[in-house]
Amino acid sequence: GFWYIQQPLAGRADRNAVRALIERLLALRIQGFISDSTADAAPYGLDGSPLMAVLGGGARDEDQTLLIGNPLEKDPQLVYVRLQSEKSVYSAPSDILAALNLTPDDLRDRRLISLPTYDIGRIRLEAGERYLELAWKEDEGWYVVEPREWKADDQRVEEALAAWTALRIESFADRAG
Repeated sequence: GFWYIQQPLAGRADRNAVRALIERLLALRIQGFISDSTADAAPYGLDGSPLMAVLGGGARDEDQTLLIGNPLEKDPQLVYVRLQSEKSVYSAPSDILAALNLTPDDLRDRRLISLPTYDIGRIRLEAGERYLELAWKEDEGWYVVEPREWKADDQRVEEALAAWTALRIESFADRAG
């Protein structure tokens, strides 16, 4: 499937970057049990606007929201964490902060063309009034179909497709982060 960034901008997300982030969140392990029933989350930095990671979707309709608070005074290598739906507070490795210290640009898909070459079956090149259209014909290969039909050089078309799909975006004009 595909991942999309919805806020603060809309665009394709890099599936490998998103997958790595999710795997990092799912690998997060509790290091210590701080409190089983916390009425006041302020001392832990878990009130107001703590750092949040929300995982949801799939077969379940419910989201799970992880709140990440302050570092522990006795051990700054750990931070306070809790699930929003629970009252218990735990400690977890503080390196999760670095994993979540991302900008939207860090997660954006930098492929200019998002289709793999094997999914491309038609190409149309235009320059003003001039155009050239190629199509893949099953068991026959690539053909120029417009402005008139003739057999194309399959290897050259495949090389061009490989070059086009390899193009990467260096920077975004609407930088989000």
